[in-house]
Amino acid sequence: MTGVTGWRYWSLASDGTLASPLLWGGSWQPGTAAAACPGRPGRPPGPHGILPDPHGIPDPRCGCGWRVMTSLQELFAVWQAAAVTRQLSLQARLAPLHLDVCGQATLSGRICGPDLNSDPCGTLRGQYGEVTGPLATAAPAPLAAALAARYGTRVIRVPRMTPAAITSALLPGS
Repeated sequence: MTGVTGWRYWSLASDGTLASPLLWGGSWQPGTAAAACPGRPGRPPGPHGILPDPHGIPDPRCGCGWRVMTSLQELFAVWQAAAVTRQLSLQARLAPLHLDVCGQATLSGRICGPDLNSDPCGTLRGQYGEVTGPLATAAPAPLAAALAARYGTRVIRVPRMTPAAITSALLPGS
């Protein structure tokens, strides 16, 4: 798969499936997956109004598309901001934020920058996404093995999901 490779984090299901931990909670299936537009439920129309359906995915005027961050440091900043935001919200008390896996994914097809209504700088969105790894996780060895088998990529176990441990595992020598 050719395209743009970036960094992201996921929640990990008990069967080794990766899921987007924020917003729509979509799962990332093995192989190259096409993004769909879930519409803008509960969100006001963007600056250009409501987009016609269907529209190109991703569209600069919509929030659709698979997401990655251009650097690991930008990803950690988003991770910390998401944790703080959820600690302050009622939703955090109902559904804790699980960031179980961190690693690389590749976007291809149509690629654009952030949705200016909700994404931080450094976000890239793509029409197609694929988990390409390597991945870091603190999950138990059997679950890490299921993750590696499911996505066909290298999985590195870390003692804890901290920026230092993840950086050491995924960018050795940095």
